[in-house]
Amino acid sequence: MTNVQKLNNTHANTQEQLNRTQAQLAQVPEQLAMTEHPQGLANASDEVILPCNTLPFLRNRAFFGRSTILDELATSLRPSKK
Repeated sequence: MTNVQKLNNTHANTQEQLNRTQAQLAQVPEQLAMTEHPQGLANASDEVILPCNTLPFLRNRAFFGRSTILDELATSLRPSKK
């Protein structure tokens, strides 16, 4: 592979990474809106309302085939029914 080909490959990879980053940044305002407390920032003394379904991260599309782990997480994060 010539130096020009290597440079072209590096440029293409960098451009793909830039496009992914820009797409993620475009979603930040929406994600921030979902994480805001209706009355401003929550104080440490505020009561936690469960279940809390808001995660400030994008979904990991590579996280698949792990239904046991997901089931354990769901069970431990959901409040018990009494």
